[in-house]
Amino acid sequence: TNLDLRRPDRKKSIFCKKTRCIGTTMGTVHAKSLADEGDETEIVLDKVPVKVQRIHVEGLTRTKDDIVAKHVKSVLKAENFEDMVRKSQEAKVMLEAMGLFKNVTIGIDTSKGPEARDDGYEVTFKVDEQRRMTGGVSTMVGTNEGSLLFNIKMPNTLGRGERLNAEYTYGTKNAVGIGLSFTKPLQGDPKLVFAVGANQHTGEHPWSGYKETD
Repeated sequence: TNLDLRRPDRKKSIFCKKTRCIGTTMGTVHAKSLADEGDETEIVLDKVPVKVQRIHVEGLTRTKDDIVAKHVKSVLKAENFEDMVRKSQEAKVMLEAMGLFKNVTIGIDTSKGPEARDDGYEVTFKVDEQRRMTGGVSTMVGTNEGSLLFNIKMPNTLGRGERLNAEYTYGTKNAVGIGLSFTKPLQGDPKLVFAVGANQHTGEHPWSGYKETD
């Protein structure tokens, strides 16, 4: 397979074989030969033919392989260096927009091994998974009342970008609110989301002698 999805117990170091990129500006790349650190050559990226032979993804824990593969496999279709960089960046943006990872870094290297081509490259995505659970406490001030808000968030709940949020509020006048919501991207698209939620609010109105629950 051309996709290598690595878990934390499987490590791999990537080293340059012929050249290494030291910066890109306006469609060009400045590369230095490993054999001669003093020589610098300007290369027009869209004129450099590329065959992406392998994609590595390192740092996966609970995120599912299929959703990651869906967003990075387009890099395999890159035809030149500029196209490879652009597709890699687009994959990074999508992975982060899905809420799968809090950070994604990209590494590009020449291919190695017996099947390596002269124009072959390997792209490595190093990912940093979201925490399983985050939470916080805050205060809110309204008309003649203050409230304490507790919230818990579970990002990437089931490994495909789902998010579960829970909130509990308690007011100074015995007002209590509970909220629960769940969202899930559909077909791996962060712009197409299924969402469901439930809320309950209870408050006392002593001037009327009623206790209200919504």
